[in-house]
Amino acid sequence: MNCPKDGTALQAAVRHDLQVEVCPTCNGLWLDHDELDKLEDQAFADDQDKGTLMLESRPTEYHCPKCDALLEEFTYRYHLSIQLDQCPKGDGYWLDAGEDDKILDVMRERGGDLERKAEVESGFRSFMNDVWRSVKFK
Repeated sequence: MNCPKDGTALQAAVRHDLQVEVCPTCNGLWLDHDELDKLEDQAFADDQDKGTLMLESRPTEYHCPKCDALLEEFTYRYHLSIQLDQCPKGDGYWLDAGEDDKILDVMRERGGDLERKAEVESGFRSFMNDVWRSVKFK
C-alpha cells in the first residue's frame, strides 16, 4: 500500500499497541476500519457514549491505499481541528501525522466530561432528596 498523500510505500508499525501502516515520509497512518475504534478504546471504551463519528463527508483528491477509491474527508466527532479521511467502501481511515494523539485526547476528554456529569447529577439528586425529605416531614 502507498501513502495517499505522497505516494510513499507504507510500512508496518506498531502505534498505540495497534499494528498499523505508517508513511515514513509524512508520518501519516492507515487504520483498517475496526482499528479506529480500537484506538479510541484505549482512552474511552464506551461506544454508546462516544458520540457521532461524523455528520457529513466531502470528496478529496486522495486515493484509498487498499481499493484506490477516492477518500472522503470528514470532521471527526465535531472537532473542527481533526479532519480525517475515510474510504467510502469502508476499508479504513487515513490519519495525518499527530491525528492519532488528537483522537486519544478527544476520547479522554469525553470520558472525563461524562464522569464529571455523573458526579454532578449524583450530587444534585442527593441534594434534592434531602430537600424533599425536609419538606415532606415538616
